[in-house]
Amino acid sequence: MRNVCWDFIENRLFYPKTKMLYDIIFHPDTPMPTVEDVKNSVPNANGYGTMTEDGMISGGTALHGLCLRMQNHDGEGAEFAKLVAEGMLDCAESGIDGFLPRSIQPIDGKCHYKDASRDQLTLFFYGILLYVNSGFCPRTLSDRAVSAVERIIARIQKYVTPENNFDLLCEDGTPSLNSVMWGEKIGAHEVGRLPFFYLSAYVLTENTAYLDRYRSIRDEAISRSFPVDCSASLYIAHQMAVSLDACCRFDPDREYREKYAEMLNRLTDTVDAQIDRVSAEIASLDEKYFRTRTDWQPFYAIQNAAIIPMLEAMAPHHPIDENAVNLMKRTLESLDLPIHESALPIHFVTAMELCAQ
Repeated sequence: MRNVCWDFIENRLFYPKTKMLYDIIFHPDTPMPTVEDVKNSVPNANGYGTMTEDGMISGGTALHGLCLRMQNHDGEGAEFAKLVAEGMLDCAESGIDGFLPRSIQPIDGKCHYKDASRDQLTLFFYGILLYVNSGFCPRTLSDRAVSAVERIIARIQKYVTPENNFDLLCEDGTPSLNSVMWGEKIGAHEVGRLPFFYLSAYVLTENTAYLDRYRSIRDEAISRSFPVDCSASLYIAHQMAVSLDACCRFDPDREYREKYAEMLNRLTDTVDAQIDRVSAEIASLDEKYFRTRTDWQPFYAIQNAAIIPMLEAMAPHHPIDENAVNLMKRTLESLDLPIHESALPIHFVTAMELCAQ
């Protein structure tokens, strides 16, 4: 199934014109937003409902899996990883003033919606950070990654202020729906993102000013990171886990690496408690959701089966539950991949690569 999933992602889901991984497979006759739609924020400023809104989440998660694939299998997938990274960097470079779009639109390969989110930013930073440090990233791409991250961090420094309610804002400077980066309005699973961005910027650029900024806010982030309620969806746990994992790997202070390891284990314990609920929810779904495309609610319900073993494999010294692995395998086997058209296989194959490692 591992090879079948990678074949699906590379040869069916991946859109060569933009080097993007969209939420669904785009065929020549697939309805897509026009340039005017995008310009006028139709149907909305984030492009929700257009099936193009999670380009950076899908790209970053795929890069995570590809880094593992290259390490586990002697560089297998290196050319595809390069294409995915190029698409993500093309997307970052298309934004004005350090704005990171959700994706480049398939209609013209250029335009993008004006709003994004901290979740898209999280997987962009995580995927690019891992790829640049994988040993497989060409120098030309690592240089582009450094430039892109410096532009994004400059935007964060400019706009994430008390005066703006710590909002990174839309590209045009208006308030964003989901881009508040700090302060009392964000949840426990979100408060660690801003420190993670600064630490990633330090690792990629070696600019110690970013490290100083990271150190100045990490204690508050750590103190506010629990409890986390994953009872509604494990999507938030995946977002939190990647930021914790990066800090656990790259924080230069051993004491803090150990703290992040403990936090990642604690988060995974919270996720483990959801296995029975996730299994029952998936069993209750109509089989039509496993065939071609799926609505958002069942999409996340199915995705949960991949997130549980993914986090178990990421957490240091945490056992991988056989029941979680079996649930992942059963759920993946239920997807009718020859005709399926959603991005679900990305999380499943990344979880498989993590468990194999």
